[in-house]
Amino acid sequence: MLKVSTFRASLLVSALRFAGLIVVSVILIIVGAIWSDICLYIGLAALATNLIFVFASAIRQHRQINYRDKDNPEFNELMEKLTADPEAFLSEIVGAEENNMLLHGEDLLVLSDDDLFETIYMQNMDIAGEAEDEDKEIEQFTGARRTVYILGLYDAEIQNGGLCQFFVNSSRAVAPYVREALQEVDAKEHLQLFEAFITSNGIDVSNLESFKVFSIRGFKKQTKRYDFDAFDDQYYELPALQDKVVEFIKSHINEF
Repeated sequence: MLKVSTFRASLLVSALRFAGLIVVSVILIIVGAIWSDICLYIGLAALATNLIFVFASAIRQHRQINYRDKDNPEFNELMEKLTADPEAFLSEIVGAEENNMLLHGEDLLVLSDDDLFETIYMQNMDIAGEAEDEDKEIEQFTGARRTVYILGLYDAEIQNGGLCQFFVNSSRAVAPYVREALQEVDAKEHLQLFEAFITSNGIDVSNLESFKVFSIRGFKKQTKRYDFDAFDDQYYELPALQDKVVEFIKSHINEF
């Protein structure tokens, strides 16, 4: 039987995700009711379809939340806490993250590798946010923290949408420093892949103005300029760059 509390939460999240389409459907229904039967029928059909998607998405999310792995008791414990009291669980997670953000120097070593990387990444985002302009965020950093900031952006963008996204987004401001940063953390395979790609394609990372886009269509055109898929596929096969970055953080812990 579905647990009502978590299913309601999943339903709310799904409804918010499809809110725009639902609003459009309602507008069509209203317009159709006043002026055109065609708009009315289209609106009703669209609303029914969107509601089906909302419930299907909610059920899928609910099943994911209630999933249990017999070989991973720690995961099961977390999921039990989430399903028992979602609000308390999320409050605990947020509170822990806020406390981690206050850690510096050797106090950071109490964190797991994943939490250490995430904490430094979020600290860096806060520091970068103090810059007056996105293009000048790099100027907020020096030393080891600067290296981690560069590679944090680089890896996050590629993991999220590939190398093309890294060049297209404001993150391209750190592109001229990626090679140096990869050398700093001794990520030889990542460095070799990056250098091979930009060299073979004649990409000048110090001038990526041509990668600026202002629409989804513009982004799609950029993805076809070079064989970014080949780079991304090779990147995902490499050992996680995060592991190298974490080692680097630990060896320079007093700079954080």
